Amino acid sequence: MAVILLLFLALFSNSKADGDFDVRRHLSTVTRYGAVKDIVDNSFIPSDIPDGCTPIHLNLVARHGTRSPTKKRMRELENLASHIKELIKDAQEKDLSLQKVPAWFRKWESPWKGKLKGGELDIKGEEEMYQLGLSVRERFPDLFNEEYHPDVYPIKTTQVPRASASAVAFGMGLFSGKGSLGPGRHRAFAVTSESRASDTILRFFDCCQTYKNVRKSQEPAFDKLKEPILTEITSSLAKRYEFNFTRQDISSLWFLCKQEASLLDTTDQACSLFSPAEVSLLEWMDDLQMFIVKGYGKSLNYRMGVPLLKDVVQSMDEAIKAREGNQVPGSYEKARLRFAHAETVVPFSCLLGLFLEGSDFERIQKEEPLDYPIKPPQKRKWRGSTVAPFAGNNMLVLYSCPANSSSKYFVHVLHNEHPIPMPGCGGTDFCPFQVFKDKIVQPHLKHDYDTLCNANLDQPKPKPETSKSSLLVSTDFHVTTPQPHLPPPPRSPNDVTAVSSQTNNAIVSLPEPASKTAAATAGDVDLNVSSDIKWENCKLGKGIVRIRVRDVWCLCRLVIRSRFIGLKAGTCNVPHPKLVEYKKEQNWVRKSGDYFVFPGGGTQFKNGVHSYIDFIHKTLPAIKWGNNIRVILDVGCGVASFGGYLLDKDVITMSFAPKDEHEAQIQFALERGIPAILSVIGTQKLTFPDNAYDLIHCARCRVHWDGDGGKPLLELNRVLRPGGYFVWSATPVYRDDERDPMVALTTAVCWKVVAKTVDSTGVGLVIYQKPSSYSCYEQRKEKLPLLCEQKTKQNVSWYEPLCNCISHLPVDSMGNLLRWSTLWSQRLSTKPPSLPSEPDAEDIFNEDTKHWVALVSDVYLDGLAVNFARIRNVMDMNAGYGGFAAALIEQPLWVMNVVPIRAQDTLSIIFERGLIGVYHDWCESFNTYPRTYDLLHSSFLFKNLKDRCDIIDVAVEIDRILRPGGYLLVQDTMETIKKLNPILRSLHWSTTLYQGQFLVGEKGSWRPSE
Repeated sequence: MAVILLLFLALFSNSKADGDFDVRRHLSTVTRYGAVKDIVDNSFIPSDIPDGCTPIHLNLVARHGTRSPTKKRMRELENLASHIKELIKDAQEKDLSLQKVPAWFRKWESPWKGKLKGGELDIKGEEEMYQLGLSVRERFPDLFNEEYHPDVYPIKTTQVPRASASAVAFGMGLFSGKGSLGPGRHRAFAVTSESRASDTILRFFDCCQTYKNVRKSQEPAFDKLKEPILTEITSSLAKRYEFNFTRQDISSLWFLCKQEASLLDTTDQACSLFSPAEVSLLEWMDDLQMFIVKGYGKSLNYRMGVPLLKDVVQSMDEAIKAREGNQVPGSYEKARLRFAHAETVVPFSCLLGLFLEGSDFERIQKEEPLDYPIKPPQKRKWRGSTVAPFAGNNMLVLYSCPANSSSKYFVHVLHNEHPIPMPGCGGTDFCPFQVFKDKIVQPHLKHDYDTLCNANLDQPKPKPETSKSSLLVSTDFHVTTPQPHLPPPPRSPNDVTAVSSQTNNAIVSLPEPASKTAAATAGDVDLNVSSDIKWENCKLGKGIVRIRVRDVWCLCRLVIRSRFIGLKAGTCNVPHPKLVEYKKEQNWVRKSGDYFVFPGGGTQFKNGVHSYIDFIHKTLPAIKWGNNIRVILDVGCGVASFGGYLLDKDVITMSFAPKDEHEAQIQFALERGIPAILSVIGTQKLTFPDNAYDLIHCARCRVHWDGDGGKPLLELNRVLRPGGYFVWSATPVYRDDERDPMVALTTAVCWKVVAKTVDSTGVGLVIYQKPSSYSCYEQRKEKLPLLCEQKTKQNVSWYEPLCNCISHLPVDSMGNLLRWSTLWSQRLSTKPPSLPSEPDAEDIFNEDTKHWVALVSDVYLDGLAVNFARIRNVMDMNAGYGGFAAALIEQPLWVMNVVPIRAQDTLSIIFERGLIGVYHDWCESFNTYPRTYDLLHSSFLFKNLKDRCDIIDVAVEIDRILRPGGYLLVQDTMETIKKLNPILRSLHWSTTLYQGQFLVGEKGSWRPSE
């Protein structure tokens, strides 16, 4: 393979001069529209539209415009920058020459460094879509000459912001000069979208479980296809620049090249590292991936797009019906405009049979596999830069040709605004409508979307004929057979006894079964059993969550929780309107019909919480949300608007408050989908580890920090990391009295005032910073408060009284002060500072991270009957290193990581990774309201509880915490599942077993009759 690649590189280099090569046209699907829009097949002669033919309807299927890289890819670039610095430093320490390394490369920083969000429509993308709108109107003036109405010109988009923003930019161009808004005489217009979970027309790929499973299974094979290409180019660049590049470096540099050339018009940095031959080969590699996972590589890739094809044809049928019915103008649709993604445009192009070579159309009609796209330097039709660049589009224009004797209606197909041949119509771009339907559309209609995408996904699969036993399965308990390549249970830091198992990915440790029968498969035990348990509704006083009376178990009453919508919460699950009246002057919450509405006001948020958050940053620019500040504790949080609005800045806030006269403020927060917990600074320590939070916030939180000898403030000092900030906004802030006990106390604990101000509304704040060394403590004249005695006891904050001493700064096994990562993007996957110093500790941590990524991706998201589109509030009941939460970081949800008190203490590591969590004993109730979580996850939790409490105790607590329609996901031994399942069945839960170790329970709406 290496010899072939070298031969190709030599041939290509000799066949094309560098000066003729524009890299901006070779970026696959990252290519800008303007760079390739006018590249056409000169061998094809477009049809002449016959005289007397007029356009009567237009269908547009367009990809969004040029966009910014996603958060995940921005992190990749920041990791690349860090690795380059390490390589350069290593080379300098070894006195290696860097003469051949470009100067820009040695100083390079990611252009997106510190950017908090990604994936949005770029300004260049806005311009692309705006110009496309102008162009479409100019080309088809007769179609867009009527007064705007959404029924005449419906604009549809997916719910992804870059797609909807593209639709808006296009509409502004299309309707410019048609309204009265601003100098451009713009007008308002409607853009509609379907829910992601049900959008089978524009996001059919997201709703097709079969496709997601197949795509995931193809990834290893494609990685092997890429490997020799990346290896050879890595070797070439390493020799060319005498620099120790890795394959990952080359992959990231190619991505950087595409982003720089597309977004920044920069081609003399990353792109200049590669020769034209190497660029063409990397482009082919991307095009090959598009072919395999989105295009003709598998018929499922495009046949799942049949709902979109049907929608297009149906709109044309309706246009013909309106034409022949002589409907008056303005009473029927003239254009249907859709804006989506490459995953939409590519399959749709395939359904039309575009970009095929030779006899390929006949082969796909016979459902025969196609050959891969031809390698460069040979020419090929399948190029991502032309098939689906940014703003790439297909237009199907329906023409009425009344003078034509053979057909009155024709379809004119344009790709990127240029006519394109359709093999199914004899290689023409102007096809009789009936021929278009018979030859191109009809063969696809035999493939039903539901059959293709959801066949047998929720049905019990038959066991192999060789099975020695059978399992009776009830109508609401399903067992699925194992699937190939299932990742094993990831190694947990609290697994004491384990046996080693070799897999394709790595060596992992599996918990040893408690008995010989514990490792039994689903077919060896009867799970179709419901426990005979007497259930009653609880009739108890406030604050009591559950109780056992003899053999009767009490359940919290059910209220159906509304779907998370951020700024609203359903009144049904939080029936506490008193807070509306109590805080009406401060704009905390308002009641609107069946909803509570949260406008972002608060006692200290007089101009809204957005303004308040910006005020903090402007007061102290060193506080960079989502950069050096990731994990926050908000004391006395109210309805958690502060933490809620910081989520958009990549900051996760643990909001806490007591249950007081503000009645259910934490329940409001959780109903909004914001992390929160019931807690109070009273006589006991908070259930967090030492040195956990980057910043602590208190806006009139009504805590007397100097009370009880200053113990409340010393508790904050304990949980605040070295160098962390305390932002205090309250009445005492405005004082300048050195006799104020707060001034004396903060001075005594060495907190430095780094900012103090009052804004235009009279709201003031002071920002303190905790020391990051012992020097201040040692220089104090009075050594009070004392430094605490060193303790080795784990979970020291569980049922521990508040201390009147200063907690120690964290050190490693050698006694050196620990250093924190400065960037959130580096915290999630790098070695946590407090990871044990044992030789294999880092390997175990990395192994745990890899396996949770594989397990969540391959099984939890794609293999289980859990609708993650409904999930917002998640709890990991046995969190370990937080690998489950880390693997879900790109999902629109948050995870409360719980470290059981009898497990290994890993909570500090979880916080160091930029995640949140608490200590807890699952033999007790959790500090939250009923029905507050959408999904609870338990990985081998119950084995550590069985000697201390009954499994039914935990099951009742799970039922209390989980909302109706929520999920419990249990990974455990069959022995545990055999005990747990009957309890859940007795509560009328629906349960499903996968792979003999994953139990999925869905809570219903049943409660005992009165």
